[in-house]
Amino acid sequence: MKLSTSLLTEFTDKMAAPLTLPVASRRSPLAMAQVEEVFQELHGHHPHIKFSCIWLDTTGDHNQTLSLRTLGKTDFFTKELDELLLLKGCRIAVHSAKDLPDPLPQGIAIAAITKGVDPSDALVLQPTATLSTLPLSPLIATSSFRREEAVKELIPHATFTDIRGNVNQRLRQLEEGKIDGVVIAEAALIRLGLTHLNRLRLPGKTVPLQGQLAITVRSEDEEMLALFACMDSRHTLYLGLELPLEWRKPNIFHYPIIKIIPKSTADQLVRHAFTSFDRYTHLIFTSKSTIPIFLDFAKTFKIALPQILKKTMIAVGKQTASKLKEHGIDPSWIATEESSEGIAALLQSRIDSLQTAHIFIPQSSLARPVLRQWLEGKNIRHTICPIYDTVPNLPQPLPDLKNFREIVFTSPSTVNAFLQAYGSLPTDKTLHAIGPVTQRALDHLS
Repeated sequence: MKLSTSLLTEFTDKMAAPLTLPVASRRSPLAMAQVEEVFQELHGHHPHIKFSCIWLDTTGDHNQTLSLRTLGKTDFFTKELDELLLLKGCRIAVHSAKDLPDPLPQGIAIAAITKGVDPSDALVLQPTATLSTLPLSPLIATSSFRREEAVKELIPHATFTDIRGNVNQRLRQLEEGKIDGVVIAEAALIRLGLTHLNRLRLPGKTVPLQGQLAITVRSEDEEMLALFACMDSRHTLYLGLELPLEWRKPNIFHYPIIKIIPKSTADQLVRHAFTSFDRYTHLIFTSKSTIPIFLDFAKTFKIALPQILKKTMIAVGKQTASKLKEHGIDPSWIATEESSEGIAALLQSRIDSLQTAHIFIPQSSLARPVLRQWLEGKNIRHTICPIYDTVPNLPQPLPDLKNFREIVFTSPSTVNAFLQAYGSLPTDKTLHAIGPVTQRALDHLS
């Protein structure tokens, strides 16, 4: 979902009038407290908004016997709320973010994931109990293997039993002496006003998004996507090779999804291209990534900077031109449009000066054939040499897309690598393309 700043402003202005939103959530006391939390946070930004609440029992609420240990990211706690959203019985649904299924049902989008509260887990004990006063093998209630391991770090000889039900039902078993302790998310205790209980913080990591709330909407409901943007804590995922200075902000997460592998100096095309360097009159740089690799090859083949500076330097755009200047090379020509088509248009405007030219283009092995075809059509001498390969770079673990509102693609290669990693483009994110060629790659898949 791509939502422009102007559209966001339009919807924000539009909703200055009083508006009551039908809001769906589970019926439990914790779910009700979560809706109140969302309302209070939204009210700080949009005091004219009111909620009309619809409380539902989900499959997870009806089925109190199925163990959650191996359930996975299903719609166990969200199915009925999703169905109501899709039937337009409500405008938004509020969930514990960790309960969202993966993938989301078709037609459902995340409008916001809140900053949330303490994500830790707590082991709640009897009012006066301590670790030293527990039985030799205390019985601890939890429905999570991960939580069991965390408890064992504190109590190596603990035994375990599954537990289901809402927080009050779980605590009742502790009060009745059926168990010696119960593991409950600290966020749930905070939201229910139960922080007076005797409890210990469990060590280790918790599940992603614990303590945070998710607001879901219909994918096409741009009004709600705009409204809840003010509450969204998700970051921007930047997929390019390098993170430019203007993108270095606290909410930007850099994950270089591609990497560059220079060709070998023994490569026949590389050797021929660089040993013939004196023949060239013009050099075209079609990306800033080309520049350091080109200069490394020039050094290997003993091509000095003064030899390079004798050529007419052509840059695909301002970023590539800036990168050249960092290396002491001032480009003579800079294409207005940062694409091969832009360079072709630039060359066309200076066609009369190219009749005796010999143009050298060091580039990626994945470069499109636009320049080659244009030069051949104009009978202009040229040498095109792939000097590096661009391949997917997928260090594990992959970023969890639920943590991001926007994804920035910097080249068609980043689009292809993303598809290899995730299988498809998400429909509930703002997809931002750097440059027209990358935009076309995204448009082709949408």
